[in-house]
Amino acid sequence: MKFKYLLILFLIIIPYFFIYQAFFSSNHLVFGDAPFFYAENLKELFNKPFAWDYRNDNFGAPQNFILWLSLPTFLYGLLNNLFGFSNDFLIRIVFYFPATILAILGSWVFISQFSKNIFAKLLGSLLYGFNTYLLLLIDGGQLGVALSYGLFPLVILLVSRYLQHQTIKNFTLALLFLFLLSNVDLRTFILTVLFVLLMYLFQALVYKKGWGFKSLVNFSKQLFFILMPLILLDGFWLLPVFLSSGVSLTQVPSISNLNLITLTDSLLLFQPHFPLNEFGKIFDPPFYFGFIPFLLLSGLIFKSKLDSYLKKDYLIFLLLFLTMVYLAKGGSAPFGEIYTGIINTLPFGSIFRDSSKFFIPLMLVASTLITLSIENLINTFPKKPFYVVIFAIYCYLFLLVNPALFSGLTGALSKSPKNTDEFELIYQNLKSTNGFFRTLWFSERPALGFANWDKPALSANTLFKEPPFASMIQGEYDLFYFLHDSLLQDWLRTLGVRFVFFPEDQRKKTYTDQEMEDRQAFLKFVDSVFSGQRVSSISIPTYKDEVFASSAYQISDTRDHIFTQKKVIITAAQTDLYEALKQKYNFDLSVSGAIFIQDRLLNPQTLLNLPKDAAVIFVRDQDLNTEVTMSFLKSRFLNLGITKGDWGLYKGDEYLKWRYELLLRNINTKDLAYKDPVLYSSINGEKFNLPIEVKSRDNYYLAIRHIEASNSGLLNVNINDVKKTISANNKSVFKWNLLGPFELQKGMNTFTFENLGGFKLINEIALINEEELNSATSMAKQLINNFPVYDLENQDVKEVLNDISGTNAKITYTQKDPTNYTVKIEGNTPTWIVFSDHFDNSWKLSSLNSYPLYGMINGFWVDKKDNLPMQLSYQGQEWVDKGLIISISGFIVIAGIIIYILKKGER
Repeated sequence: MKFKYLLILFLIIIPYFFIYQAFFSSNHLVFGDAPFFYAENLKELFNKPFAWDYRNDNFGAPQNFILWLSLPTFLYGLLNNLFGFSNDFLIRIVFYFPATILAILGSWVFISQFSKNIFAKLLGSLLYGFNTYLLLLIDGGQLGVALSYGLFPLVILLVSRYLQHQTIKNFTLALLFLFLLSNVDLRTFILTVLFVLLMYLFQALVYKKGWGFKSLVNFSKQLFFILMPLILLDGFWLLPVFLSSGVSLTQVPSISNLNLITLTDSLLLFQPHFPLNEFGKIFDPPFYFGFIPFLLLSGLIFKSKLDSYLKKDYLIFLLLFLTMVYLAKGGSAPFGEIYTGIINTLPFGSIFRDSSKFFIPLMLVASTLITLSIENLINTFPKKPFYVVIFAIYCYLFLLVNPALFSGLTGALSKSPKNTDEFELIYQNLKSTNGFFRTLWFSERPALGFANWDKPALSANTLFKEPPFASMIQGEYDLFYFLHDSLLQDWLRTLGVRFVFFPEDQRKKTYTDQEMEDRQAFLKFVDSVFSGQRVSSISIPTYKDEVFASSAYQISDTRDHIFTQKKVIITAAQTDLYEALKQKYNFDLSVSGAIFIQDRLLNPQTLLNLPKDAAVIFVRDQDLNTEVTMSFLKSRFLNLGITKGDWGLYKGDEYLKWRYELLLRNINTKDLAYKDPVLYSSINGEKFNLPIEVKSRDNYYLAIRHIEASNSGLLNVNINDVKKTISANNKSVFKWNLLGPFELQKGMNTFTFENLGGFKLINEIALINEEELNSATSMAKQLINNFPVYDLENQDVKEVLNDISGTNAKITYTQKDPTNYTVKIEGNTPTWIVFSDHFDNSWKLSSLNSYPLYGMINGFWVDKKDNLPMQLSYQGQEWVDKGLIISISGFIVIAGIIIYILKKGER
């Protein structure tokens, strides 16, 4: 028996060393999503969780949704602080080794519940420990998912044991591993709960017991008892998720339309991106994967020698297998629309918009099935000859992942060392450069790209989501079209971007000749955009071929993280306002931030609190009175997504699509109205119906904001069989039309809109009663009368711009962490404080609220009367701090109860 176990160990270790040879090399092992933390980053990680950070390489964002990642990152910081471990060592001992070793050992222990044959268990654990899905996770640097994959079998086993036998030992172990899993990958934790529920359901079905009310109540009670203390332990991230503002679990994007995993893929246990691991490049399963169903289902093909309990277990896992096969394929046929509907409807469902996560339970179920099938075959056929079959199956399992054995993986598991000299040189240059600045990376910051709190990084593939940059793009085909814009460097300077990098795409594995030519042409174009600004000391080729050479550029006179402005501009104009000011007056846009009153970020009533000297109003081709009036009615806007009819619909996240529709018709609007659905029509006679629920009988006005092509006709609106007609605007700018008053009865009313010719696009409709309209009109008049108004088309504003650009107050600031700054203003001059992180209502300067400047960053008006320091803080951090208290208190209470019960039991 001892020899058998030594043989088993040998049969596991040999392939492990071959496949994971990179673990034992000097490679950084960072690729794709695997982070690299420089010494400065590791010091930052030794801290409490923060509700605001720069993890996504943008201007900062709420971290509510990913705060569950704080535990492993804190562990990084702790081990570095205690022992001085570097990232290369930490990434191995925290993620890579535990993920891969636990996958093998955990599946072995789980499978041991159902099988005693060590060779059957060996093959089952090898299938779970070496397969295309796990290798793709490791190679792509998806560390959290990979580690949760390794933990999954143990967690399922421990939770199942607790549910069957509620001992204090089982409770403690189940709670501990659930806590670890919930802080490694939340999606896998939810999969665990789902899997446990399905196991209970199928066990009750197969064993024909457990369906009674008493059994269901007992199961629910025990599950509740294990999840409730877990909620306390996870309070530090659960509390901010549900109570703080910002991105939350319920606001993650809806399911992707890219259904890359097919039913065949999931049935054959094949991840279609294997082995290249490059998004969009998928492969059909090789023919030899076709033997997998035979291995898994041989328990049905051959006469079963399993005892009655194992036969029932086999049936349970067969039902689980079929369920997971369906879920892993996601929205693909057949019946993919059911999956899509469930994922987009259920709370938190859209975190599974990538259905590949269901490969985790699928592989565990398949590993158990193959174990039971092989044990059945061993019991069916003579043992000695069958050892040859066992060895053949052993070899077959590694045939499935043969690219990993023969240097076919090119990510983190690549056996050839990667050239990192370029990034080391960049790191040394950036860390030695004093002061705050941002770096911008095209198309995204590589894993080895340096960034910290003082020098945060931006990925260019996030810039198109920012209003000014989105308005520069002319379609989805080129998200970096803003490189053509004449004001690009002015925007970057305002945002504190000092260095711009164009390294080789770290995720791309292969290049065609055409792609190489395109890359060369792109670098030449970039050189013309940043003419004379190349940083030669940083720019080094990563390959001998200059096609892949990296380029680095420096922008001078960039703004600090926090700076001052004398006055801001209040306007209803488009974002090309600054382009007009630049062309005519050579105006520097960083001198004065614009507050766009049509921006949904703004609460316009806060503008009424500003003194006259704080702002000027610029008008340019807009009806100022109507635009300002409508800005006070944002809460009354209707959801265009509920309409029915012939008109087309673009969703709120499809701004670039409908902007391209306008460009095709020579309408180059740079309006900020891009966050909500829009309706469009280009055919005469097309109609749509908009149901509107009226809460009380009253006189109402219907406000419609639309844009149309130059040859467009009328727009008819039918209101309770009364037709209203809107004349064509033909100025290629958005315009409000106000219809009414008309009396509406309480209840549901349907409005019908009809296109009478040409192209039209409607982006906002509001229903307003007379009292609301009068109130909004009054506030609009008050706002307009409070500030000087200038018509840019008919007035010379040179003197106004000179006044705005005049000498302003100076400030100093210190950063404690990403959520807390101390700001001090020199002198008593009233001023605007500009903070170039993303606009968020939770940012406060002492007790002052933030205004959205440029449609994306924060501005605070300070009517300064003293020189006392002010605190700039992110209020969402309070929920994290309170959650930490709950977590620590919960740990102490739970630990105390467990110790008390154990001691009482000893007595």
